[in-house]
Amino acid sequence: MMHLHQHLIALVVLAVVLPAQDLTEAAKPPEYWPGTKWETVDPAVVGLDATKLAAARKHVFAHKSTSFLVLRKGRIVLEAYGKGGGREVPRGIASATKSMTSILVGMAIDRGKLRMDQSIAAYLPSWQDTDKAAITLRHLLSMTSGLKPLKKAQRRPPGDQFIHNASMSVEARPGGLWKYNTPAYHMLFRIIETATEMELAEWTREHLLAPLGMKGSAWNTRQSGQFTNYFNLSCTARDMGRFGLFVMRGGRWGDAQLVSKKFFASATTPSQQRNPAYGLLFWLNAKKGHSAGGRRLAYRFPGAPRDLVACLGKGGQQILAIPSQDLVIVRQGDKPADPAFAQRLVRLVLSSIKGGGFPGEPETGGKPSAKEIMQRFDVDADDKLSKKEFGASSFGSRRPKAFAQFDTDGDGFLSVGELAKFVERRRRGR
Repeated sequence: MMHLHQHLIALVVLAVVLPAQDLTEAAKPPEYWPGTKWETVDPAVVGLDATKLAAARKHVFAHKSTSFLVLRKGRIVLEAYGKGGGREVPRGIASATKSMTSILVGMAIDRGKLRMDQSIAAYLPSWQDTDKAAITLRHLLSMTSGLKPLKKAQRRPPGDQFIHNASMSVEARPGGLWKYNTPAYHMLFRIIETATEMELAEWTREHLLAPLGMKGSAWNTRQSGQFTNYFNLSCTARDMGRFGLFVMRGGRWGDAQLVSKKFFASATTPSQQRNPAYGLLFWLNAKKGHSAGGRRLAYRFPGAPRDLVACLGKGGQQILAIPSQDLVIVRQGDKPADPAFAQRLVRLVLSSIKGGGFPGEPETGGKPSAKEIMQRFDVDADDKLSKKEFGASSFGSRRPKAFAQFDTDGDGFLSVGELAKFVERRRRGR
């Protein structure tokens, strides 16, 4: 009887303990992935302040935007369209395509069709036994090929884009210089096609667009005789949001790891030390580095989490993924008038996170300090304002001669101290 009594006690304990464990698992919300339809939720449901999100929306559409999308926990919390935009309207995303191409290369590597450190000369007999034979796939992906970029007028050749771009001259040893080089990047299109024995559009559709449900996306191409020259993808804002969600979750879609964790980690961490703000065709906020134009930066997005990963294109096309905040931000449109547009947008959206502690912008009717003005207009985050940055501000555009007046050391920049004197003079009405 004693044994039976002990068994009954054990069963009672299990009945009490096990349901509690099951409840703990059940309380964990399942990860959300959009199907053919998206779930849209009130910002408050996912911990965002709707009023502060509205300030971000106002900022976006004050600067020539056509589309604006914010995802939290995979769900849409803000979706808005301006003139020229619409839910079903695709738009060329310019160099934001580079990050998608990086993933397409990674998928080919995962399948053994490419190797990171293989010479590009394998696809170009004319490069063999030359200085260019040292250029590898990794160099093209990290913008360290050492090739001298073609001028913009030369980037739409009448014939074969691949051969045309391969003719670029060498200005540095491979790996010895970081320089943003779009024509060198374009060479990846033919390399993917040759290695996979599939057209780029087909490889993209099968391995990226279809799995992610990016039905409103397609390559922009130009036919030059017998050659199809690829340039960039056109995407709807929601398709860009899908890619942002895919990036935020480490190259995964649902239960499928579409690109290996190894490649994804390489793509979204500093690829070299000459510009640690750049991975493999992804912009990073992990370390200080350079802009595409070569200007020295502090962080790409000052004040934002270090795990922010960005896909950026000309005219302000952007997909921003912030895993630590379970946040994706998408913007499409024409070039913003504010040179600090993207940095301000990120700050405004982050400030909407309840309890997040992220500062927003100064109140519109208030009087910002010199430090706040510096943070707002210091595009390259070097703690000083250039004449161009000063001129882009509302007060600078109204008083262009003030720059020379307050640049007391004549170095061509305004320090916080010099800016403080300007602010003080303004407040006195002088």
